[in-house]
Amino acid sequence: MGESPLQRDGLAVAANDAAELSVPLQLTRPLDGKVLIGLQSAAGVPLDAVRRPLTVLAGARRVRQTEDMLVRGTGTLTLEVPAAAVPREGAEVTVQLGLALFEVSDDREQAAWRDAWLGRERAGAKPLAAAANESSTRLAHAVGANWTVPVVDDAQLAGSMTSLSRALDKLKPEDLGPKATVLLALAPAARKLSARRAKAADLEGLLRALRKDLTSSVAGAKEDPELLATLAAALAATAPANGDLSLVRELVRRIRRSEVRVGGDTWIAASGAHRHAATALLALTEILLGEHGRAFERVRTLARIERSGGGLDLGTRMLAHLVASLLAEGAEPTTVTVELDGTAHQLALDRGAARLPAAVLAQPGKHRIHVEVPGGHAAVYVRAATEYGLPWELIPARPGSLRAAIEGKTNARDQRAALELVVQNRSPRTIGRPVLELTLPAGAELDEEGHRRLAELTATAPEATRGTLHLELRSLPPGSTQRLPLPLRWSVAGQLVGLGVTAQPSDQPEDLFILKPRSWDIAAPELKP
Repeated sequence: MGESPLQRDGLAVAANDAAELSVPLQLTRPLDGKVLIGLQSAAGVPLDAVRRPLTVLAGARRVRQTEDMLVRGTGTLTLEVPAAAVPREGAEVTVQLGLALFEVSDDREQAAWRDAWLGRERAGAKPLAAAANESSTRLAHAVGANWTVPVVDDAQLAGSMTSLSRALDKLKPEDLGPKATVLLALAPAARKLSARRAKAADLEGLLRALRKDLTSSVAGAKEDPELLATLAAALAATAPANGDLSLVRELVRRIRRSEVRVGGDTWIAASGAHRHAATALLALTEILLGEHGRAFERVRTLARIERSGGGLDLGTRMLAHLVASLLAEGAEPTTVTVELDGTAHQLALDRGAARLPAAVLAQPGKHRIHVEVPGGHAAVYVRAATEYGLPWELIPARPGSLRAAIEGKTNARDQRAALELVVQNRSPRTIGRPVLELTLPAGAELDEEGHRRLAELTATAPEATRGTLHLELRSLPPGSTQRLPLPLRWSVAGQLVGLGVTAQPSDQPEDLFILKPRSWDIAAPELKP
């Protein structure tokens, strides 16, 4: 910013006292700079000065746009920014290998079982105590995880298998789910029977009995996608070499009756706490049937669910990680090449992930992001995100399902505003998670108390970044209204423009409502010396 000195004569301040002087600033264009406030005596001697940062954003609503893909080894995606866009900070490209997509548990039992599936020897893995009160699932996991671990002797495994047989005897004939879970837990050992020749016959007998019990009961199994997917994965993973997989294929056919496809996503519709487990289990079965393409589609969907905060439970996340690992071939890459609008960037992967700031993605136009991983085999998740502004005058032709208004008064500088954000669902359907963004005028701050008051009424914590307040509300039934306080504090006074609102369902960003910003008068209370 250039210098624009202002002179005020006749201001007298006694020693150890203070006085306030309001200075008007006409801010008519976007800028990012500093304001230098200095004080001189009547004789021109400098007395004090302070430099404060000042950012003025263009009058525009924030738009966050993302494009993503999951590919094998190499892929290209495009991101198009409208011609009217006003560039802002925050654009970036992130890359994650399939294995890094799913945060897996540090639990030793789970990790050891997963590593056994992948043929990795986990140092220090120990079987569970062969106690009679251990659950059948935990005992089966112990056998599956430790079958090929050299430090685990035959006697330890024999004790675990004996306890497992006793636990299975206590299950009822209709307990197909628990039995299938046990059979799947034994899969790493079943696939490496010859690694433990002294106990192979004992395990083979246990597997044969379980498989016979399950196959004779499959026909009467209820149409529960998770149950059928567990049965299919267990039978496929423990099938003898060159075994008949026709029953597994029939189960897969039944599971796919619950398949849902939307755009590039495909999943199995299920309910309950583990509603995505059926999708991960089916993907595992499809790999075992040689249908890698279908499995890859499901991993892509699970990755998007995980990245969007949809939340996979621990067991599903571990299964998804396993499937992504089985889809990858060769050594895990350490670098990735990202070509952004023709310019190549080689990035080092840190625990399977890399990030590239990409300011060019905020510029109007069509952008091309090409990613390539050495070897061309790893499952690679790529996400390009940008942030820009759009003029408030660009209003959708159709009004959105939500309506928003701001009521109340602003109060004076250094006081908390008595404003309310009123949100109404005008549609005939429940909106699961309305998303609202408000542009904050200069000097508007959400202090700790204001943040707490808002957080009590929203689905996630309010987020105020780069002049925009982001709110995600709880579900809003048809016709209902929610009122939220806007306890903003003002650090400056005067005529401020802001509090424009955008509102949309989280799953339908095109269903947009816009409330244009307006001018707000913030009074300046007099400060007496």
